[in-house]
Amino acid sequence: MPISYQIPTLISDYGDPAAEVHACRNGCALFDFSFVQRAEVTGPHSADLVEKFVHRAVAQLEPGTIRYALRLRDDGTVLSDLTVWKMSDHHFEIMSGHPPDLAALAAMGDGTVSLPADDTAIFAVQGPRALESLSPLCTEVERLAALRYFEHSVICIGDVDCRVGRLGYSGEAGFELIVQRSKAEHLWSLLSSTCTPSGFIAADILRIEAGFPLFWNDFAIPVTPHEAGLSAFSLAKAATTPNTLKRICFSADTAELPQLWRFKELPARPSRPGEVAVTSAGYSTRADSVIGLAYVLARTDIESTPLFDPTGVFTQLHALPLPFYDRTKARPRAEWT
Repeated sequence: MPISYQIPTLISDYGDPAAEVHACRNGCALFDFSFVQRAEVTGPHSADLVEKFVHRAVAQLEPGTIRYALRLRDDGTVLSDLTVWKMSDHHFEIMSGHPPDLAALAAMGDGTVSLPADDTAIFAVQGPRALESLSPLCTEVERLAALRYFEHSVICIGDVDCRVGRLGYSGEAGFELIVQRSKAEHLWSLLSSTCTPSGFIAADILRIEAGFPLFWNDFAIPVTPHEAGLSAFSLAKAATTPNTLKRICFSADTAELPQLWRFKELPARPSRPGEVAVTSAGYSTRADSVIGLAYVLARTDIESTPLFDPTGVFTQLHALPLPFYDRTKARPRAEWT
């Protein structure tokens, strides 16, 4: 049954977060990510500007491709993450959930950067049945199915032209649909008739299970791309010292089950083997436990060293594989069946 669309509300859940997680892992879930903002970079020097901004090569990208990238502070630590969408050789779009990113980019752009008004909505259709769920609404199913991971194209969904990207934030195969805000309510109604509307509680535990960072949680502690396990997405050089950190996944006990959890005070960087700085946590039905993401000293042997949270919020900590779900990280890249 379609659920009405609310603009621009950040909805925590639609009544049953566990069912929403289940829908994403086994069927198809629908998320509203319209909080993400866009900037357009145009002109003959657009690639140079984008590369300077994200410290990652984009000039050789083919039009119609997307690149994940990091925004760094002056000291080389990660401020946020974002995506770069190449429209043509002299036209890029930057998408970020961190508005200061785009303001900083505009200040660098010397008139070549524009910040479009909030005239678009972004819907994520995620899960192994995402293509199946969109197919009845799409007259270009072959083009939709042919999109490879981190490619995008304009495709008509439910008589609405959408910029469709083959990516997502769940660890599952799926799409992100960018649509004019005036068409958002109509498209949401169509999508919610074939996909399970899902909120940010489900999105949070899905991305923790998949090992994906959330910038205001996992980059709040000053860490380098290397420490965050994201060296592949930055040209910044890694330097290793005895105090270098690494990101881990863990299970733990808590007095209350965390939902959309965030630390009350910024955790300190760990200074002793086994000490953890917890940055994300949620209850995973798949693990039947609270699981989370944290940083430890890179020299810590997490298999043999007892882990402890100095704040006392998390107890009985045990290391889990990172990512906890889909350890090969193959699901988003899998061929449609």
